[in-house]
Amino acid sequence: MEFISTQGFKLFIRGGFLFLLTVGFFSPAFSYETISIVHGERIEGTVQWRDETVPERYLHKVHKNPDFCGRTFLDDALTVHPEHRGMENVVVFLENIQEGRDPGSRQMNIIKKCRFTPRMMGAVKGALIGFRHDDFITHNIHLFRLDNNATVFNIGLPIHRWQQVVTRENIKTGLFRMQCDIHAHMNGMIISLEHDYFDTTDREGHFELSDVPPGIYRLVALQSGYRIQNMHQKDEEGFRPIYEQPHRIVKEVHVKKGETTEVLFEFGLEN
Repeated sequence: MEFISTQGFKLFIRGGFLFLLTVGFFSPAFSYETISIVHGERIEGTVQWRDETVPERYLHKVHKNPDFCGRTFLDDALTVHPEHRGMENVVVFLENIQEGRDPGSRQMNIIKKCRFTPRMMGAVKGALIGFRHDDFITHNIHLFRLDNNATVFNIGLPIHRWQQVVTRENIKTGLFRMQCDIHAHMNGMIISLEHDYFDTTDREGHFELSDVPPGIYRLVALQSGYRIQNMHQKDEEGFRPIYEQPHRIVKEVHVKKGETTEVLFEFGLEN
């Protein structure tokens, strides 16, 4: 697994969690081998917002297709459940797993109501990334490497491809930023790994990893970053938000045969 960044990082420990701030993603490379899973166990848990104060979400003005997309769009980089405090669209993954199940052949993102669903997702190197076009308007999906902003692929989804799936092969690991070039409010992120031991949290912050071989692992919760650092003008497309670096929490987990491992991650204003 490879993460590259020009920024530095700082670690500190609180409550058994390892936090990485001013995130400069660096991880050692691991080779991954597919094996037959005889005794695979489950890791499940929740990602929550621990502070009473939740940052106010930016209200975007929609410049393209407002009759279809809505005239405003509430920024979805940070979504906290009002009752359970669960955080949606956080990718939880095993960082150092070296052998396990055969990864899936495709991961899917649905373009619906002028947003990416999920906004943040995992992908597997060597597999396909699919985009299903559920909006009866034109979108243009553009994927960039987060470290150097180089284009990975650029996909047009015109109206005549409504309800079709368009796929591209994913050939690299790392972090990718995705956007719709036509709609400035449509932004998201993909983390690409050597395996598919990852899950994106649902509306209540829940995640689940199955078929995990017993062992000791580093379990990572990755939030895409929600503070807007700048607004980049895109002429008639409006203002595209430039977000901070992603937030990352790491916890060591011991997966034991015959047991379900339960994990709670807590994000807050300090990380």
